[in-house]
Amino acid sequence: VVLLEMARARRDLFAAYVGTGLLVHRDDGRAIAYERVLARAREQSHAEAVAALEEIGRPPYARPEDMRTLNRWSDAFTRAEEGTAANRLIELLLAPRQSHGDVASYLGGYVASDEQFDLGAMDLRKSGTSFELPIVFIQGAEDLDTPIELARSYYDSITAPHKELVALPNGGHAALVYDRATFREKRRFRYRGEGWGLTFDGRRLILSDGTPQLRFLDPGTWQ
Repeated sequence: VVLLEMARARRDLFAAYVGTGLLVHRDDGRAIAYERVLARAREQSHAEAVAALEEIGRPPYARPEDMRTLNRWSDAFTRAEEGTAANRLIELLLAPRQSHGDVASYLGGYVASDEQFDLGAMDLRKSGTSFELPIVFIQGAEDLDTPIELARSYYDSITAPHKELVALPNGGHAALVYDRATFREKRRFRYRGEGWGLTFDGRRLILSDGTPQLRFLDPGTWQ
């Protein structure tokens, strides 16, 4: 979110914006996640989950325990390949060449974001939709934290010299590239690993997986 606003304000410093997990509006995203998870619980006749979710109702929530309830069942019914939040934390702690200092810095970033930015008050739809540089959004189709429905709606509303929305089925590995005019699929491909951040140096895609390692990929093949 911050980088998107930086790219808008200082076009001279950026060649393009490439972002993953776009947070358009926190509470609207949580509402979409709630409906998805409740529907899956009902499909599977999971009485405990249905009862718990119906008790807390749709977001926004005033009580932290209600948010924890939604997170619990979101993890239980996720279809994303990256798994639960607990699994992602374990992977972070056990990543090769990852020091305790790296983990502390990583988690400290989350704390700093909470202290400096009121994510609940942010709404990208109200901050402007005109950009003077290429825009690429990469979203997991099963992402319950930043649902692709909101990213797609925001993508449709913006104007830019070039824009693309890339959907990652099951949260990763296979990517779909859509034509910006017709929203028809242009191509699909598979790539290795999990992407937490992506940028472009004019020649190569640079992919971070949350560890100190960076991967350099050909933008045409993702190899």
